[in-house]
Amino acid sequence: MFRQPILLNGWVNGNLYVPTNEVIGILPIPSDIREHSAMASYVHATGSKQKYSFIASMQGTRKPVLPVHTTAEEQFFHSLMENDPSFSPRSGEPHWNEAVKVWNSNADIKDGIFYKLIEQLKTYYAKWKARLHIKETLSLTAEQRQSVTHLIHDQRRSLLAPTIAAKPLQLHCVSAGFLSTSNLIDKSSSNTAESSSSAQMFEASIGQPQVGPNIDHRQQIELVARQQVADQLRKRTVVNKQRKNRTCRKCAVSECPGKRRVSDCKNPCRDCGKVECPGRNSHKLHLTCQEVAGER
Repeated sequence: MFRQPILLNGWVNGNLYVPTNEVIGILPIPSDIREHSAMASYVHATGSKQKYSFIASMQGTRKPVLPVHTTAEEQFFHSLMENDPSFSPRSGEPHWNEAVKVWNSNADIKDGIFYKLIEQLKTYYAKWKARLHIKETLSLTAEQRQSVTHLIHDQRRSLLAPTIAAKPLQLHCVSAGFLSTSNLIDKSSSNTAESSSSAQMFEASIGQPQVGPNIDHRQQIELVARQQVADQLRKRTVVNKQRKNRTCRKCAVSECPGKRRVSDCKNPCRDCGKVECPGRNSHKLHLTCQEVAGER
Protein backbone atom coordinates (compact mmCIF):
# COMPACT_ATOMS: atom_id res chain seq x y z
CA MET A 1 0.00 0.00 0.00
CA PHE A 2 1.16 3.49 -0.81
CA ARG A 3 1.14 5.93 2.10
CA GLN A 4 0.52 8.93 -0.10
CA PRO A 5 -0.81 7.67 -3.45
CA ILE A 6 -0.71 10.04 -6.38
CA LEU A 7 -4.10 10.87 -7.85
CA LEU A 8 -4.09 10.58 -11.64
CA ASN A 9 -6.62 12.73 -13.46
CA GLY A 10 -8.88 10.74 -15.80
CA TRP A 11 -7.94 7.33 -14.40
CA VAL A 12 -10.74 5.01 -13.24
CA ASN A 13 -10.10 2.02 -11.02
CA GLY A 14 -11.88 -0.90 -12.67
CA ASN A 15 -11.63 -3.05 -9.58
CA LEU A 16 -14.30 -0.93 -7.92
CA TYR A 17 -16.97 -2.01 -10.46
CA VAL A 18 -18.87 -5.25 -11.05
CA PRO A 19 -17.65 -7.10 -14.20
CA THR A 20 -20.08 -7.04 -17.12
CA ASN A 21 -21.89 -10.11 -18.42
CA GLU A 22 -21.89 -8.90 -22.05
CA VAL A 23 -20.28 -11.13 -24.68
CA ILE A 24 -18.62 -9.93 -27.86
CA GLY A 25 -18.94 -12.22 -30.90
CA ILE A 26 -21.38 -15.15 -30.57
CA LEU A 27 -24.15 -13.84 -28.33
CA PRO A 28 -26.17 -16.15 -26.08
CA ILE A 29 -29.87 -16.51 -26.86
CA PRO A 30 -31.95 -14.94 -24.06
CA SER A 31 -33.99 -17.44 -22.08
CA ASP A 32 -37.35 -15.82 -22.89
CA ILE A 33 -36.67 -15.93 -26.65
CA ARG A 34 -35.38 -19.51 -26.38
CA GLU A 35 -38.52 -20.68 -24.58
CA HIS A 36 -40.84 -18.72 -26.89
CA SER A 37 -39.17 -20.27 -29.96
CA ALA A 38 -39.35 -23.84 -28.57
CA MET A 39 -35.58 -24.23 -28.30
CA ALA A 40 -34.04 -26.63 -25.80
CA SER A 41 -31.14 -25.50 -23.64
CA TYR A 42 -27.59 -26.71 -24.21
CA VAL A 43 -26.49 -29.95 -22.55
CA HIS A 44 -22.79 -30.64 -22.70
CA ALA A 45 -23.15 -34.44 -22.45
CA THR A 46 -25.24 -34.69 -25.63
CA GLY A 47 -24.42 -31.50 -27.51
CA SER A 48 -20.62 -31.61 -27.48
CA LYS A 49 -20.47 -34.29 -30.22
CA GLN A 50 -22.79 -32.62 -32.72
CA LYS A 51 -21.89 -30.33 -35.61
CA TYR A 52 -21.19 -26.70 -34.65
CA SER A 53 -21.12 -27.68 -30.99
CA PHE A 54 -19.04 -24.63 -30.05
CA ILE A 55 -21.64 -22.25 -31.50
CA ALA A 56 -24.40 -24.10 -29.67
CA SER A 57 -22.49 -23.91 -26.38
CA MET A 58 -21.95 -20.16 -26.78
CA GLN A 59 -25.61 -19.59 -27.67
CA GLY A 60 -26.83 -21.85 -24.86
CA THR A 61 -29.10 -23.93 -27.10
CA ARG A 62 -29.26 -27.64 -27.84
CA LYS A 63 -28.57 -27.00 -31.54
CA PRO A 64 -26.86 -23.94 -33.04
CA VAL A 65 -29.08 -21.10 -34.23
CA LEU A 66 -28.07 -20.50 -37.86
CA PRO A 67 -29.70 -19.04 -41.00
CA VAL A 68 -31.09 -21.33 -43.69
CA HIS A 69 -27.89 -22.44 -45.43
CA THR A 70 -28.07 -26.17 -46.24
CA THR A 71 -29.90 -28.05 -48.99
CA ALA A 72 -31.81 -30.08 -46.41
CA GLU A 73 -33.10 -26.90 -44.77
CA GLU A 74 -34.17 -25.41 -48.11
CA GLN A 75 -36.08 -28.56 -49.02
CA PHE A 76 -37.66 -28.70 -45.56
CA PHE A 77 -38.76 -25.06 -45.86
CA HIS A 78 -40.40 -25.74 -49.23
CA SER A 79 -42.25 -28.75 -47.82
CA LEU A 80 -43.55 -26.67 -44.91
CA MET A 81 -44.74 -23.97 -47.32
CA GLU A 82 -46.77 -26.62 -49.13
CA ASN A 83 -48.12 -28.66 -46.21
CA ASP A 84 -48.00 -26.78 -42.91
CA PRO A 85 -50.84 -24.26 -42.26
CA SER A 86 -48.69 -22.03 -40.07
CA PHE A 87 -46.32 -21.42 -43.00
CA SER A 88 -48.96 -21.15 -45.73
CA PRO A 89 -52.24 -19.82 -44.32
CA ARG A 90 -55.20 -19.12 -46.57
CA SER A 91 -54.44 -15.42 -46.63
CA GLY A 92 -51.62 -13.17 -45.56
CA GLU A 93 -48.14 -13.92 -44.35
CA PRO A 94 -47.12 -16.99 -42.34
CA HIS A 95 -47.90 -17.05 -38.64
CA TRP A 96 -44.32 -16.63 -37.52
CA ASN A 97 -44.84 -17.29 -33.81
CA GLU A 98 -46.26 -20.72 -34.60
CA ALA A 99 -44.02 -21.34 -37.61
CA VAL A 100 -40.81 -20.96 -35.60
CA LYS A 101 -42.07 -23.48 -33.04
CA VAL A 102 -42.89 -25.97 -35.80
CA TRP A 103 -39.46 -25.54 -37.32
CA ASN A 104 -37.51 -25.89 -34.07
CA SER A 105 -39.53 -28.89 -32.89
CA ASN A 106 -38.65 -30.67 -36.14
CA ALA A 107 -35.03 -29.57 -35.84
CA ASP A 108 -34.74 -31.55 -32.58
CA ILE A 109 -35.45 -34.84 -34.34
CA LYS A 110 -34.00 -34.28 -37.83
CA ASP A 111 -30.35 -34.24 -38.83
CA GLY A 112 -29.10 -31.32 -40.89
CA ILE A 113 -31.85 -29.01 -39.59
CA PHE A 114 -30.79 -26.29 -37.13
CA TYR A 115 -32.66 -23.90 -34.85
CA LYS A 116 -34.04 -20.69 -36.32
CA LEU A 117 -35.20 -17.33 -35.04
CA ILE A 118 -38.24 -15.57 -36.45
CA GLU A 119 -36.01 -13.00 -38.17
CA GLN A 120 -34.03 -15.73 -39.94
CA LEU A 121 -37.19 -17.38 -41.24
CA LYS A 122 -38.49 -14.02 -42.48
CA THR A 123 -35.23 -13.36 -44.33
CA TYR A 124 -35.33 -16.66 -46.18
CA TYR A 125 -39.06 -16.25 -46.84
CA ALA A 126 -38.36 -12.99 -48.70
CA LYS A 127 -35.72 -14.77 -50.82
CA TRP A 128 -38.10 -17.66 -51.47
CA LYS A 129 -40.84 -15.25 -52.56
CA ALA A 130 -38.48 -13.47 -54.99
CA ARG A 131 -37.57 -16.78 -56.61
CA LEU A 132 -41.24 -17.71 -56.83
CA HIS A 133 -42.04 -14.44 -58.63
CA ILE A 134 -39.28 -15.13 -61.15
CA LYS A 135 -40.72 -18.56 -61.91
CA GLU A 136 -44.21 -17.09 -62.26
CA THR A 137 -42.95 -14.42 -64.67
CA LEU A 138 -41.17 -17.00 -66.81
CA SER A 139 -44.29 -19.15 -66.87
CA LEU A 140 -46.59 -16.26 -67.86
CA THR A 141 -44.28 -15.04 -70.64
CA ALA A 142 -43.45 -18.47 -72.08
CA GLU A 143 -45.57 -17.93 -75.24
CA GLN A 144 -44.15 -14.46 -75.86
CA ARG A 145 -40.61 -15.72 -75.47
CA GLN A 146 -41.12 -18.77 -77.65
CA SER A 147 -40.51 -16.96 -80.96
CA VAL A 148 -37.32 -15.39 -79.63
CA THR A 149 -36.16 -18.75 -78.29
CA HIS A 150 -36.69 -20.40 -81.68
CA LEU A 151 -34.81 -17.57 -83.39
CA ILE A 152 -31.84 -17.88 -81.05
CA HIS A 153 -31.71 -21.68 -81.18
CA ASP A 154 -32.55 -22.03 -84.89
CA GLN A 155 -30.97 -25.20 -86.24
CA ARG A 156 -30.57 -23.70 -89.71
CA ARG A 157 -27.91 -21.35 -88.38
CA SER A 158 -25.60 -24.30 -87.86
CA LEU A 159 -25.64 -24.97 -91.62
CA LEU A 160 -23.71 -21.74 -92.21
CA ALA A 161 -20.94 -22.72 -89.84
CA PRO A 162 -17.68 -23.82 -91.51
CA THR A 163 -17.07 -27.52 -91.67
CA ILE A 164 -14.55 -29.10 -89.36
CA ALA A 165 -11.67 -30.88 -91.01
CA ALA A 166 -11.49 -34.62 -90.47
CA LYS A 167 -7.77 -34.37 -89.76
CA PRO A 168 -5.99 -31.55 -87.96
CA LEU A 169 -4.40 -29.02 -90.30
CA GLN A 170 -0.62 -29.09 -90.62
CA LEU A 171 1.63 -26.12 -91.19
CA HIS A 172 3.36 -25.84 -94.56
CA CYS A 173 6.89 -27.23 -94.26
CA VAL A 174 9.49 -25.95 -96.74
CA SER A 175 11.81 -28.72 -97.87
CA ALA A 176 13.80 -27.01 -100.65
CA GLY A 177 15.29 -23.64 -101.62
CA PHE A 178 17.45 -23.17 -98.50
CA LEU A 179 20.73 -21.28 -98.40
CA SER A 180 23.83 -23.37 -98.69
CA THR A 181 25.24 -24.18 -95.27
CA SER A 182 28.69 -25.18 -96.47
CA ASN A 183 29.74 -21.55 -97.08
CA LEU A 184 28.57 -20.53 -93.64
CA ILE A 185 30.54 -23.29 -91.94
CA ASP A 186 33.71 -22.60 -93.98
CA LYS A 187 33.46 -18.90 -93.15
CA SER A 188 33.01 -19.67 -89.48
CA SER A 189 36.04 -21.99 -89.39
CA SER A 190 38.29 -19.54 -91.27
CA ASN A 191 37.52 -16.64 -88.95
CA THR A 192 37.90 -18.60 -85.71
CA ALA A 193 41.41 -17.26 -85.03
CA GLU A 194 40.26 -13.64 -85.46
CA SER A 195 37.17 -13.91 -83.27
CA SER A 196 37.12 -12.28 -79.85
CA SER A 197 36.63 -13.96 -76.49
CA SER A 198 32.93 -13.06 -76.43
CA ALA A 199 32.33 -14.62 -79.83
CA GLN A 200 34.20 -17.75 -78.80
CA MET A 201 32.13 -18.05 -75.63
CA PHE A 202 28.92 -17.61 -77.65
CA GLU A 203 29.89 -20.23 -80.20
CA ALA A 204 30.92 -22.63 -77.45
CA SER A 205 27.58 -22.15 -75.67
CA ILE A 206 25.44 -22.76 -78.76
CA GLY A 207 27.57 -25.66 -79.98
CA GLN A 208 28.40 -26.79 -83.48
CA PRO A 209 25.20 -27.60 -85.43
CA GLN A 210 25.16 -30.86 -87.26
CA VAL A 211 24.53 -30.41 -90.95
CA GLY A 212 23.59 -33.34 -93.09
CA PRO A 213 21.47 -34.26 -96.05
CA ASN A 214 18.32 -34.51 -93.88
CA ILE A 215 18.50 -31.04 -92.28
CA ASP A 216 15.01 -29.61 -91.77
CA HIS A 217 13.71 -26.06 -91.98
CA ARG A 218 13.95 -25.35 -88.25
CA GLN A 219 17.58 -26.44 -88.05
CA GLN A 220 18.36 -24.31 -91.09
CA ILE A 221 16.85 -21.22 -89.44
CA GLU A 222 18.73 -21.87 -86.20
CA LEU A 223 22.01 -22.25 -88.07
CA VAL A 224 21.59 -18.97 -89.95
CA ALA A 225 20.53 -17.13 -86.78
CA ARG A 226 23.55 -18.39 -84.83
CA GLN A 227 25.89 -17.39 -87.63
CA GLN A 228 24.40 -13.89 -87.80
CA VAL A 229 24.75 -13.37 -84.06
CA ALA A 230 28.34 -14.61 -84.16
CA ASP A 231 29.16 -12.19 -86.99
CA GLN A 232 27.61 -9.28 -85.07
CA LEU A 233 29.64 -10.10 -81.97
CA ARG A 234 32.77 -10.37 -84.07
CA LYS A 235 32.16 -6.95 -85.65
CA ARG A 236 31.64 -5.32 -82.26
CA THR A 237 34.95 -6.65 -80.95
CA VAL A 238 37.46 -3.85 -80.30
CA VAL A 239 40.91 -4.81 -81.54
CA ASN A 240 43.57 -3.62 -79.10
CA LYS A 241 46.25 -1.97 -81.23
CA GLN A 242 49.81 -2.16 -79.98
CA ARG A 243 50.85 1.17 -78.53
CA LYS A 244 53.92 2.83 -80.03
CA ASN A 245 56.95 3.41 -77.86
CA ARG A 246 57.06 6.85 -76.31
CA THR A 247 59.84 9.11 -77.68
CA CYS A 248 61.30 12.43 -76.73
CA ARG A 249 59.54 15.31 -78.44
CA LYS A 250 62.83 17.14 -78.87
CA CYS A 251 65.20 14.51 -80.29
CA ALA A 252 62.67 11.78 -81.11
CA VAL A 253 64.79 9.09 -79.44
CA SER A 254 62.96 6.40 -77.44
CA GLU A 255 65.87 5.83 -75.02
CA CYS A 256 66.25 9.55 -74.21
CA PRO A 257 65.30 10.55 -70.63
CA GLY A 258 63.60 13.58 -72.16
CA LYS A 259 60.57 11.46 -73.05
CA ARG A 260 59.41 11.98 -69.45
CA ARG A 261 60.51 15.61 -69.10
CA VAL A 262 62.03 17.64 -71.96
CA SER A 263 64.45 19.46 -69.62
CA ASP A 264 66.27 16.13 -69.10
CA CYS A 265 67.11 15.85 -72.81
CA LYS A 266 70.78 16.63 -73.62
CA ASN A 267 70.53 15.83 -77.34
CA PRO A 268 70.21 18.41 -80.12
CA CYS A 269 66.77 19.19 -81.56
CA ARG A 270 65.72 17.02 -84.46
CA ASP A 271 64.50 20.03 -86.42
CA CYS A 272 66.99 22.88 -85.81
CA GLY A 273 69.93 20.94 -84.31
CA LYS A 274 70.27 23.23 -81.30
CA VAL A 275 70.74 21.75 -77.84
CA GLU A 276 69.01 24.64 -76.07
CA CYS A 277 65.85 24.30 -78.26
CA PRO A 278 62.79 23.08 -76.27
CA GLY A 279 61.68 20.96 -79.26
CA ARG A 280 58.21 20.50 -80.65
CA ASN A 281 54.94 21.26 -78.88
CA SER A 282 53.51 18.11 -77.25
CA HIS A 283 50.01 19.06 -78.42
CA LYS A 284 51.14 19.71 -82.01
CA LEU A 285 53.77 17.09 -82.76
CA HIS A 286 53.17 17.38 -86.52
CA LEU A 287 54.63 20.94 -86.51
CA THR A 288 58.38 21.62 -86.39
CA CYS A 289 59.92 23.83 -83.76
CA GLN A 290 60.28 26.68 -86.31
CA GLU A 291 56.56 26.43 -87.22
CA VAL A 292 55.59 26.47 -83.56
CA ALA A 293 57.77 29.56 -82.98
CA GLY A 294 56.19 31.23 -86.03
CA GLU A 295 52.70 30.72 -84.57
CA ARG A 296 53.76 32.45 -81.39
